[in-house]
Amino acid sequence: MDDNVHISSLVAQVKPQSIDTIKAQCSAREGVEIPAVDPVGKLVVLLELPSQRHIVDFIDWLQEREGVISVSMVYHHVESRLALEQEVQGT
Repeated sequence: MDDNVHISSLVAQVKPQSIDTIKAQCSAREGVEIPAVDPVGKLVVLLELPSQRHIVDFIDWLQEREGVISVSMVYHHVESRLALEQEVQGT
């Protein structure tokens, strides 16, 4: 088992009338969060998934949804699960 976590952010451009449907479909998936939505049709999608393959599969899945115009990856980072679980010490 890969002990890394892949963290990515995406911007999805969707038809304004599809925002609620796409947001609900994305939010129903494990490791997916929609922290920001612009009413003109832009969604910020945060992913915390176990592998790069999972990230690519999600992007492919999202691009196939009716109402999605485009999906762009903005950020991708890999971190060990152990490092993410460590408490951050204040300075």
